[in-house]
Amino acid sequence: MALGSSSTSQPYRSENVEIPPLNQPSVPPAAQPNASPGAPATAPQTVAPAPAPVAPAAGGSTPAGNSGSRPDPTPPVRILNTRAGPVEVRQLSDGSEQWRFPSTGSFDVVIVQHAAGSMIPEAGPFLTGWPVQTVFLALGTAKDWVMQYCLPPSAGAPASQSGMVVTLGTPAKLEAPFIQLALLPPPKIAGGPRPALFYGTLGADGRFRHLRPLAAPDYDTRAELLPYIEQWQFRPAKWDGASAEVQVVLLVPASPGG
Repeated sequence: MALGSSSTSQPYRSENVEIPPLNQPSVPPAAQPNASPGAPATAPQTVAPAPAPVAPAAGGSTPAGNSGSRPDPTPPVRILNTRAGPVEVRQLSDGSEQWRFPSTGSFDVVIVQHAAGSMIPEAGPFLTGWPVQTVFLALGTAKDWVMQYCLPPSAGAPASQSGMVVTLGTPAKLEAPFIQLALLPPPKIAGGPRPALFYGTLGADGRFRHLRPLAAPDYDTRAELLPYIEQWQFRPAKWDGASAEVQVVLLVPASPGG
């Protein structure tokens, strides 16, 4: 029987086989007690040790015919070609998706404002530094995710005063953080009829910290999204060339028909 083919034979039965010394004839095996009278004699069989387990092929695929091995643990990958470079998207077993972005990517558009502005008015009380920058995250949804961020007030250049004249410090040169890894929740969790807002900080290590949902009249508090968003990784923002922590407001768009 070929290795890997299906079998309907009786359950496996262990036998001890004595191997005769070299150059001596072997003793024929005893007759099978359940052999049918008049059945043709079977050909001599060689008992070989069980084959060693076969390692998965490249990419983690399971060898054909190895019905006892585990299913392929490596999720399939599709490549999205974007202006920032190729993005790897992996579909995970729970329906969530892992998006991996190029390490050298950058945003096409970075909006710089003195304050949070009208795009997300609710962000004003939370983004207290200046300038406030806005970037758009294209993550396969009908509308882009929006992230606004700024340096904390303590990081800005101090203002000076001479008499009645107050001179504001020169804004620091702030380089936008860029997303490296995003974990998107499965559709049954991601869908929602209204957008959601989250506030926290993006550390100098490129990870979200103290992220929490914001309650506002036009937004839902979607705490169930936190376990996914908290796993995101960014190339950190840079202030005059050094990695810096920034205040962040993240807008999650509503899902069509949600």
